Amino acid sequence: MHHWTNFAAAIAAGLSTGVIAALPQSSGMFLVGLQSLAAGALLSVLLVGGTAMFGASRPRWPVALLAAAVAVVAQHVWLYRLAMARRQDAAAREPAVEMFRPGWTEQGFFEYMQSEATTSAMLLWALDACLLALAAVVIVELSSRWRITVAHEQSS
Repeated sequence: MHHWTNFAAAIAAGLSTGVIAALPQSSGMFLVGLQSLAAGALLSVLLVGGTAMFGASRPRWPVALLAAAVAVVAQHVWLYRLAMARRQDAAAREPAVEMFRPGWTEQGFFEYMQSEATTSAMLLWALDACLLALAAVVIVELSSRWRITVAHEQSS
């Protein structure tokens, strides 16, 4: 039963973190490194807190890695939905936009990601994802080891 709780906590923490991580980017601010590490720290706190709240065992690195993957996907889906909303607003204000860029406001997720995937963007995405995952995994593992050490000391 605890495995399902860890899995559910990973999904919930990943979705929440992904949306929160997308907010600064949606306003045009993206500090690769700092925001990525902060998102990873937030993810690990939500993950450890979520599992503790439901009495499950402390999550380990595979759960943190799953949560990080969910966060990255959620972040990109959120930014995609925002981009499409902005495109539709632009087309509503200036209908000629659709004449010169047919389908621009109705682009699918994968098509949109492919159109945005310049070499530099892909490098930034990869760095962002790796730093987010690294921070989450390290903090979750340190939290687990710290708890084991504290429990061992208290039983001695």
